[in-house]
Parts: sequence; C-alpha cells; structure tokens
Amino acid sequence: MKARELYRQIKPDVVLTHDCPQSLYSYLLPAGTKIYENITSWALEELFNIHQPKFWRFGHFHQSWRKVVNGTDFRCLNELETEILTKGDVYGY
Repeated sequence: MKARELYRQIKPDVVLTHDCPQSLYSYLLPAGTKIYENITSWALEELFNIHQPKFWRFGHFHQSWRKVVNGTDFRCLNELETEILTKGDVYGY
C-alpha cells in the first residue's frame, strides 16, 4: 500500500518490474491459456490504473515483446536482453 501511494505521488515516467500488469497477460500468453491471478500482477495493474508511465519494462515471460497500451510503451525483455533508455527517450530531446 505504501508503494502504491508513493507511485500515485511521484507518477514516474519509467517503471521497471519483474512481472507486468495482469491485463497484458492476454497479449503475452497463447490464446486459451488459463491465467492464474497473482498478487504481483494484480498490484501492478492497480499502479497502471492510477498512472500510465511513458515506458514500462519487465522480463517475467523471458521473451522479446513490445506493445503500446494506453500510451505506455511496454516491453518484455528476453533473458539477457538489454535496452538503454536515454533522457532523450524519456523527455523527448
């Protein structure tokens, strides 16, 4: 709950997490896959509902994937995959 309140106050431009908001599971898993609710993806969904950052990076699914959802550039990084975000990427210069 403290993390949620801090997120609400700060409204970050970049979010780095292991898992992703639960609403992204349907994009990342094959059709028909049973999705089990878990507290982490539920909590991250709550954060996404509060504020949509510019960039959100995660790696839980160990695959390369990217999609813009509600203005947020989500990217799943495969195992050992890297990305460099610059101030220009975040702030547009």
